Amino acid sequence: MARDRSRLDGDICAFIVRAQLHEGACPTYREIARYFGMKMYDVVAALHRLQEQGHIRLLPHKARAIEVVSMPEPLADKLLRVFEQIDRIKAGDREDEG
Repeated sequence: MARDRSRLDGDICAFIVRAQLHEGACPTYREIARYFGMKMYDVVAALHRLQEQGHIRLLPHKARAIEVVSMPEPLADKLLRVFEQIDRIKAGDREDEG
C-alpha cells in the first residue's frame, strides 16, 4: 500500500505540474479528485501528505492553492530527462534554421 501511495503522490505532483505548464494555474482539489477518481477527503489527505513531505505548499484562502516546492525523486528524474530531450530537440531545430 505504501508503494501505491507514493506512486499516487508522484502522479498527483505530475498532474499539478502539467496543469501549471499547460493551463498556467494549479488544478483545484475537485479537478484532482475528478482526474484520479478520488473522493475529496482522499485528495485532501494526499495533498496534506505531500505537504508534510515537503513536495508542495498549500496556500490558504486561495482557489488554486497548491504550489509545487519539490517533487518525489523518481518523478523529478523523469521530468528532468523529458525537459533535457525537449531542449535537445529545440537546439536541433535552431541548428537546422541557421
